[in-house]
Amino acid sequence: MEDFKQIESTIRTALIEDLAMQQAEFLELDDPLEMDSLAQTEMRIFIETKYSIPIDLDQMPPQATESLNTLVTHIQAAIKQ
Repeated sequence: MEDFKQIESTIRTALIEDLAMQQAEFLELDDPLEMDSLAQTEMRIFIETKYSIPIDLDQMPPQATESLNTLVTHIQAAIKQ
């Protein structure tokens, strides 16, 4: 199972390469990601594909994508289930 740092690195790379959020390289864990609804949807699809976690709005509310910290924490919790 991947630890927090591994998931964080994977998500940062996805933000930079897949969502063209170059600023993700410099974000602190609690900085806001400020993703629009399309970016949130693309991130949900990435997470579902990468981690085999079924993701819908009930399982991953928009609040889970507020920061890298909330996103990685959410992924970790879902993996453990």
